[in-house]
Order: sequence, then C-alpha cells, then structure tokens
Amino acid sequence: MPIRVPTDATIRLQHERGAWIVAITRAGGPDTIPKLADAGGALALLTHDPGMCWPDREGEALADAVLAQPGGAAFMAFEALADALACRKRLEGGAA
Repeated sequence: MPIRVPTDATIRLQHERGAWIVAITRAGGPDTIPKLADAGGALALLTHDPGMCWPDREGEALADAVLAQPGGAAFMAFEALADALACRKRLEGGAA
C-alpha cells in the first residue's frame, strides 16, 4: 500500500539527533520535528529497524491519516542513510 503524498506536500531528507529523517510536510505545516512539537500539532514519527525502508500497514495508515490534515506532517526515522534514500525514492514514485 503506498502512502498518499498530497500534491501540496514536500518530501525532504534531514539528519536530526543521529537519525536520518524522511519528512513529508504539507504546505503551511511545520517542516521539522521540533517545529511540529512547538506548534502543538499531531506528530507521526515512524521508526525503522536497520534494513527496513518502508513502514508496515499500520504505519502507512498513520502517515496517510496525518497527511490528510491541512498542514499535516509525517516523519520517518532511519539509522541507515541507504534505507532513508530508498524510502524517499519510493515516496517520489520510484522503485525501492
């Protein structure tokens, strides 16, 4: 099941607190985890074990629910850069 990325969303790769973060943020929403926490918004942070580059069905559903909200943002954390890059590529419509 793909994560539905809204047309007004941006996909970014960030490095925060020792983890690689794939951020999917909607227009007008916070673009980093600290900004989202400061704004008091809903936070979806999906973590992944090494070698995993995509969330399970529950994680996909959570990301979809958050991204369906105006200004919504979902963040996926990875230990390995290669896993984060594979996730970003899949979100952008490429094969992972």
